[in-house]
Amino acid sequence: MKLMDGRKRDHFLFFLFMFYGLSTPSMLWANQTSHFPIPPFLADNVLFWKKVYTDVSIEDGLIHDREYPLIIYQRITVGSRWGKNLDTYVDTYKKRIANVLRKIPTKPPQKRSPEENHFAAMFQEYSSIKDIPQAIGRIRFQRGLRESFLKGLEQSGMYIDEIFSMIKRQHLPLRLAYLPHVESSFNIKAVSKAGAVGLWQFMTATGKRYLDIDRHIDERLDPILSSEAALKLLKQNYSELKSWPLAITAYNYGLGGIKRAVRQTGSTDIEVIIRKHKSRSFQFASKNFYSCFLAACEIDENYQRYFKLVNMATPLLRKRFVLKNPMRPIDICEQLQISLSEFRALNPAYKPSLFKQKAPIPQFYTVFLPLSVSSDDYSDIIYNPPPQQEEQLLDEQKTPIVNSLVSVKKPQYEKDVPTARKSLKYRVKKGDSLWQIAKKFGVEDATLRKINGLSRRSYIYPGQVIKVPMIIPKKSQKKRTMNKKSVVSKMKNSPKKSSFTERFGTSLWKKYTVKSGDTLWDIANVIGISPKELKQINRLHNQRLQPGQVLFFPQTKDKTAKHPLQASNKKKIAMKRIRQMKTGQMKIGYYYKVKPGDTLKTIASQTGIAVEKIALINHMQNDYRVYEGQVLRIPKQ
Repeated sequence: MKLMDGRKRDHFLFFLFMFYGLSTPSMLWANQTSHFPIPPFLADNVLFWKKVYTDVSIEDGLIHDREYPLIIYQRITVGSRWGKNLDTYVDTYKKRIANVLRKIPTKPPQKRSPEENHFAAMFQEYSSIKDIPQAIGRIRFQRGLRESFLKGLEQSGMYIDEIFSMIKRQHLPLRLAYLPHVESSFNIKAVSKAGAVGLWQFMTATGKRYLDIDRHIDERLDPILSSEAALKLLKQNYSELKSWPLAITAYNYGLGGIKRAVRQTGSTDIEVIIRKHKSRSFQFASKNFYSCFLAACEIDENYQRYFKLVNMATPLLRKRFVLKNPMRPIDICEQLQISLSEFRALNPAYKPSLFKQKAPIPQFYTVFLPLSVSSDDYSDIIYNPPPQQEEQLLDEQKTPIVNSLVSVKKPQYEKDVPTARKSLKYRVKKGDSLWQIAKKFGVEDATLRKINGLSRRSYIYPGQVIKVPMIIPKKSQKKRTMNKKSVVSKMKNSPKKSSFTERFGTSLWKKYTVKSGDTLWDIANVIGISPKELKQINRLHNQRLQPGQVLFFPQTKDKTAKHPLQASNKKKIAMKRIRQMKTGQMKIGYYYKVKPGDTLKTIASQTGIAVEKIALINHMQNDYRVYEGQVLRIPKQ
């Protein structure tokens, strides 16, 4: 990197004005450059990275000077070589170039070879001939990234509009949306050698400050949740550094590192820090991070100039909801009548282990669902987070916040169910997690956190003693009758409660131990009450049942209701028919993944199924649009 003299700087600024002024509206350009200026000191670096991103193929590479990147010694073809094979191949070229550089200072210009004169001319333009001996140790190889950048540019179409909307709501510079070009090429599944994950390449420690990361959930993999977290991190960087170039550099080098650099150099100027700050961790990648960002911004804003054919991906269409209670994905899909594969595609933050182990998604977590789903239709399990409180909800999805947003219904039958509470003490063993302990004792992990004073980000350790609440039936209450008058007085304001007392009156309570394979719907259907009533009687937060769990229900006149698993095959067949009626008497034949250019009409013609039937089985109401990657259910003929 070099500092230009006055004549070259004036020439460069004139070139910069002519080059950018013609391609970008002047007001927008002035606004963006005021936040992210291009110092003359970094002009060569920006041009170098533009060349790498747009001109050099991934099968090629540039051997160049680390300090003065536009001193490009040779462009070589590396093909499909990677790792040690690539290093060995490139080292032969580096050694040859080093030998050429050693000869230049010892020869007069007239005796140099054409290659030696070419190298000398580049040093005279960007540095000096005297710098050649030191340049031997600065020879570096950079692989081309044209295909990677183009693919990232196309993939950005899925998320960029929503990221822009987030940035506008927070009154931040729009150019921040282009930072994933440098981090991951807009690949939500990107994983670096250091362990950084996702669109914004969050390390685990940094990610846990803003996102939920555990054995089943990694919100770094979700493009929108990680974008919200990244904007918060960038906003914090700027609030402490008061400089967007430093805030961008701190995203790579760390806020603490940039603060040390400011103290060491006594300056907040990005040029001074890059030139003077010395640290083992502040090397080529960190020094060039802001230059890479500037290059990516210029390319994205004028991509038609650099790429002839760009097939932008269609926006990711999904709706954001919050779970009112812990639920397994399979239960959510059953309730909403969507496929599990579609749910997984819309929620990349949930790891395969969550589905494999059939673990529940915790209460008040974010889930993304198809546009056809409405919270009004499924208000008992999901709700829409108010826009003005989305940021607060992302920071800490805690119960007090959500309780202020949603009125939680109280159990209809309050203390009429014969139960007693008892707390046990459990000593944590090696390998235990809070979720495993909760599953073992048949309680919610949120309950364990609450009674033990643990936050969602707290860890447990071997030897720690935690309290575990247990719910067991009281022997003295097994055959206790309900006091009809007291029940009516408690329920007189609710027509549903009074209807319950009219139906069951002073019935005796019965209990049933859940067996493997039982569902709340099956048990309620055999007993003769609704699943909602059974949930409220037993104060269940969701429909998930555990083998061995005890459920209480009122005795009915139907003696066959003594054991729910004694339901006849006729009733099971009736259940299946009811489910089929909900999807218009249609059965799922197979699943179809939407391809680029597909419409519902073309899919209907390919499959031979009417558009209306495909729309009905996929719960499409007024909007028949489909998007690339969407998984559709195709009914049987």
